[in-house]
Amino acid sequence: MSTASPLAARLGAALDAEGLGPVMVASPGEGPHSALVERIGKGEFGGLVLRVGEGDLPEALHILDAAERGPVALALVIVLADPDLGPPLLAAGATLVVGEEDEVSLPMLAREARARVERDVRVLGQARQFRSLAENLTETVIIVGEEGEIRYASPSFPEWGGVAPDEAMGRSAFDFILAEDREGAISSLRMVANDTHPPGPILFRVAADGPPYRVVEASGVNLLENPAVRGIVVSFRDVTERVQLEEQLRRAQKMEAVGRLAGGIAHDFNNILTALAGNAEMIFEDLGPGDPIRRDVEELRRGIHRASGLTSRLLGFSRRQIMIFEVVDLAEVVRGMEGLLARVLESHITLRIETPDSGAVRVDVNQLEQVILNLAINARDAMPTGGILRIRVERVTLDESDDALHSYRVKPGPYMRLSVSDTGEGMSLETQGRIFEPFFTTKPPGQGTGLGLAMAYGFVKQSLGYIWAESAPGRGATFRINLPLVPPIRESWQGTEHPPAST
Repeated sequence: MSTASPLAARLGAALDAEGLGPVMVASPGEGPHSALVERIGKGEFGGLVLRVGEGDLPEALHILDAAERGPVALALVIVLADPDLGPPLLAAGATLVVGEEDEVSLPMLAREARARVERDVRVLGQARQFRSLAENLTETVIIVGEEGEIRYASPSFPEWGGVAPDEAMGRSAFDFILAEDREGAISSLRMVANDTHPPGPILFRVAADGPPYRVVEASGVNLLENPAVRGIVVSFRDVTERVQLEEQLRRAQKMEAVGRLAGGIAHDFNNILTALAGNAEMIFEDLGPGDPIRRDVEELRRGIHRASGLTSRLLGFSRRQIMIFEVVDLAEVVRGMEGLLARVLESHITLRIETPDSGAVRVDVNQLEQVILNLAINARDAMPTGGILRIRVERVTLDESDDALHSYRVKPGPYMRLSVSDTGEGMSLETQGRIFEPFFTTKPPGQGTGLGLAMAYGFVKQSLGYIWAESAPGRGATFRINLPLVPPIRESWQGTEHPPAST
């Protein structure tokens, strides 16, 4: 590099005298500058004076960029040899720009440079402290600009975005949010930037996932004016499990409310039907074999019988139906239904019954068989072009790591699990949320009452068990029923709520 001008040399001496040494005085443009860049990156200098001419701008900007990315604050004094260049140069650290012919007070210039260095050292310390904090949080942290461009991403970012933090730099944070949720996220970021966002986090789904999507809870803080950050700090965490539990709780509460309503109506309606049935029987007995209205009364009796069956299912859903409990081998009950199920299914549906485990459960056998039959019929209807119906009985132990425990808060312990799986059309998440509601059905009008699964839900809950469905469109459906395992003692018990607890 060429010999520095007298002004540059005197500025270097002033900086050194102010305690910013060692000071490098250089003129870019003559020869390679890689060695200088490397020394800047190592933080060897407290001050740097560059004498910049018109042809030196590209190299000077490269040197200044290295100083900006350096490990410590750096005092940069730029001497413009050509007054026509003006002061367009930008750099981090304590940057001062003077002209070759300017009259300057060297001590004042040096003190100003030192004050800026001290300020930048504080800012750099805050930035490093923030970085250390962000990289050790359990949550993921990003810093974005006002338009959402990512300026920093903590090491855990790949878990969400699927790309490394360096690859995320400069990209829009909204690229990593599911399209349906972006508008709300953009609106929230703008309100944070304007300090008008209401307190509390926002929820959005991650675009890098496939359905079912993970749910993220994010909070933003406006630090655009903080020199150590100059951005909006957004922290987020996975709340998928919490959201699922909240949704399941809402569904359970809705089911309980619907159950109480349905049970009350069914109980009152059943009392009315009892009176109607009694009167119909007395009328029928008074009519002779050839009476012309005898056929009408028979139709009346059949209608009352059908209505009674509906109320029976509603009472079962609401857990108010009288059930006769006995201890039976679940696998034995299922195997005993193989012939009936084979007759119910179409010829193009393959039935597979798997009973690797045996175990006793306390249930109303008639109701259990009705539930299995109903699930088989639903599976048949979901496979119009054929498929496989698999019924499996196995022994399981539920503990705190079991998905069913988290979803339904079941009591840990040994259970017998009955799984009914098909390879049919499957169900959407919206449908799964309503399948146990009374009168809800996806079948065409006249082909289903919508009470089969409602009755199954009531039976299983009244048997102290748990039932849930796993499905996705085009991937079939699996209904799982967990019933408490009990000692294999033959006994009977009749009640209106639930059987006595086993010992």
